[in-house]
Amino acid sequence: MNELEIPIIYSRIISSMAGRTPAAIRQVLEGTGLDDNLGKGLAGYINNAQYQQLLRNAHTVSSDALIALKAGAHAPMSVHGPLAVAATTSKTLRMAIETMAHYTKLRSPFCDISLQQEGRERLMVFNMQPVLGDQSEAALDFILATMSRSIPNLGCRLPVSFSLKLSRPEPTNAQKYKQLLGCDVAFNQTCDAFVFDEYDMDMELLGANSEEYDKSVEQLKKILFSLNLSDTTEDSVINIFVKNTGHLCTLEDVAQRMLITPRTLQRRLRAEDLSFQSLRDNWLGQQATNYLKQDKLSVEVTATLLGYSDTANFRRSFKRWFGLPPGRYTKA
Repeated sequence: MNELEIPIIYSRIISSMAGRTPAAIRQVLEGTGLDDNLGKGLAGYINNAQYQQLLRNAHTVSSDALIALKAGAHAPMSVHGPLAVAATTSKTLRMAIETMAHYTKLRSPFCDISLQQEGRERLMVFNMQPVLGDQSEAALDFILATMSRSIPNLGCRLPVSFSLKLSRPEPTNAQKYKQLLGCDVAFNQTCDAFVFDEYDMDMELLGANSEEYDKSVEQLKKILFSLNLSDTTEDSVINIFVKNTGHLCTLEDVAQRMLITPRTLQRRLRAEDLSFQSLRDNWLGQQATNYLKQDKLSVEVTATLLGYSDTANFRRSFKRWFGLPPGRYTKA
């Protein structure tokens, strides 16, 4: 079984949804190698074996067959990093869907997405690799829920109508799928796919920004093809931040990822008139403002999603970045 890199931030979202108390969260994380700080001190991703165990535990602890679906429905769009930026700054719905289809593998490497045309219907088809065993369906549920909740937030000029086809048999709780996903769901289908009307695909997005889109896609391409050797040191460091979203990367963490010493990393950044601290501050500040203003998350949730174990430390960092505490900043 090939080991995959799955963002550790998903473990935070799923365990928080499945375990409502610290004791329950510890049960969700049991056997995953993650501690009850949800990965504090570990790299910003987990492998497929850990993710499989996490999903299995979440189901057991919550006694809820739809726990992964519910967790995905509550995941803010910004947890997807530059992919979220690229989707929301696309010129049209078609461009946004194509971008999501092409780059979702960076966030869920066990899922391949293809686009197909059937008459006036545009299908976004999900194909799961068999690396998650009995938890493949739960992993797919998490992806479907995050995507179904993201589509209305793309900023289309008019409401977009879409539906979902699922190959699984119709369950007794079928109606809950529609409630959680916000669209009609048909079971016993030949594939797992979102279905759009081709006539909607060229609808323009309100947040279209070609410059921001190009920047985000460039980041995605660098990550996808692992071209760190041809990047500037700045790009290499930022790529590591992106891949480890939800983990407070230290200088030592990044240097280890780049297979160099911390001193060498500092020297290379100085040659580009940069410092590790400034790069990390800029990255965390951007993520924080997205969570607080775009997703309208609380200060406590934002701190957790950024990897802070102490909200007070996050508040101090935020004031250092912007000169204001987060509460006053969001009201400004």
